[in-house]
Parts: sequence; C-alpha cells; structure tokens
Amino acid sequence: MSRSISLFACVILVLATTSTYAQLVEFPISFLNESPAGTKGQMFTFAAHPLGTAELDTMLGEREIPSIPPPAGIFIVYTVPPATEYLWLSPKDVRQLKPGVRFREDYDVNILWSGGTLAITWEYPMPALVDSAYLVDVVSDFPNNFIKVKIQPGTSFSTDNPAYTRFKVLVWYNGTTSAVGEVEESTLSIFPNPTNDFVTLNGLVEGSVVSVVGLQGVTHSIVEATSEAVHLDLSTLATGVYGVRVVGPDGNITSRIIVRQ
Repeated sequence: MSRSISLFACVILVLATTSTYAQLVEFPISFLNESPAGTKGQMFTFAAHPLGTAELDTMLGEREIPSIPPPAGIFIVYTVPPATEYLWLSPKDVRQLKPGVRFREDYDVNILWSGGTLAITWEYPMPALVDSAYLVDVVSDFPNNFIKVKIQPGTSFSTDNPAYTRFKVLVWYNGTTSAVGEVEESTLSIFPNPTNDFVTLNGLVEGSVVSVVGLQGVTHSIVEATSEAVHLDLSTLATGVYGVRVVGPDGNITSRIIVRQ
C-alpha cells in the first residue's frame, strides 16, 4: 500500500510541475510518397518547449512506436534521439526551448521509402518564436549543403532518388521574447476527481484539444473542445492515475491528473 501511495504522490508532483501554461512552439511538415504502389503520406511535427528533454516526453506529444528499428518496405517518417541504439521512433520531436537566448536546434529526420517521388511540403506560417528554418541533407555542412531549402509557406522539396532517406531540419529559435517561459494561472478544473466513470473539464478555450494519457505514455482518448466544458468517459479505463493534456488553439499546453477509482 505504501508503494502505491508513494507512486501516486510522485505522479502528482511531476504533473503539478507542468500544470500551468507554458509556451509550446511546433510546426508540422508533410511527407508524401507517390509510387506505382500507391500514395502514402505522413506528418512530422518539429517542436520546442521549456520542459522538453532529450528523453521521451509523452506529456508533450512524443510517443514510442516501438523501440526497435522499423521494418523494411514500409513508408514511415521518424526521428531517433542521439543514442547508440533505437530508443523510440516518434512522429514528433520536442526539444528544449531556452529562455533568453537565440539558438539553433538540428532535427534528424529519417524516411523509409522504396521508390516513386518523395515530396516534403511546408504549408503553415512560421511560429513567432522561430526566426528561420532550413531543410538540408546530412552529408554536407551548412550553409554549403547540396540540398538547402528555406522552410516557408508553400515551400516544397521533391526528389525521385530513394537514396535520400535522411535529412536535417535546422531551426533558429528566438528565446529572447518575453513569451518564452511565461506562466499563466490556468482556469482549468476537473470534477469529480477521483471518479468512477465520467469527469467534466471546465475553463477550456474553444478549439482546444484534450487527450487522456496513461502513465506509460499511451493516449486513450482525444477530443476537441467545442465549448468551455468537455465531458470525458473514463468508464472503460482500468483503475489508476491518468494525465489530462490540453493543447490550446494558441499552442499553449496545460496538464492535470485524473484518478480513476
């Protein structure tokens, strides 16, 4: 019993440290493979957050896909953290957003594809905390890369050479803005908590995305808020502690815990 209480206390402590809003910078890039076998696509999200680490940050959206090298003959876009072995394969890579400095982060992107055409496209405005970003190859040095494409709305890079399976995305972040690391008091509330089945989240911003995540990083449900309140059905979940992650329309995130009795 004491071990369960200690685990519960640790979970509360960890999630409490992320329970207020903090700046999340993220932007997705689409990868599309067109071949005689069909068309396959995937989004990969590059991100930074003050609480980001070099490890697996499940509460920030990174997830394990699994912890072994991907099989050959499939189309997948993924990142592998710097290590001597595969730790996880995630379609989202979150780095630490450093307050008070301008700095560059290099994201390593791996693509498994076997032929046809690969198109890499950026369709979105650049986040406010990003000065600039480039898609480059991994075999030459910036700024004299063989492949060097500045990422901006409508930009696309295309190749029919399946030997290109690794790229880097270089991102220059501007952490000197006062928005980095700002903490705001969250109005989010959850009732009842603990619960046997249903809970209600109040104080949401319309358009926020709410997800319920287990301690092992498994996402059990995702809903979009159409009003200031969202009702979650937890009746199918096992007894235990779960995290609730809310991503606002402005990209800010907040986390809470729910105890399922």
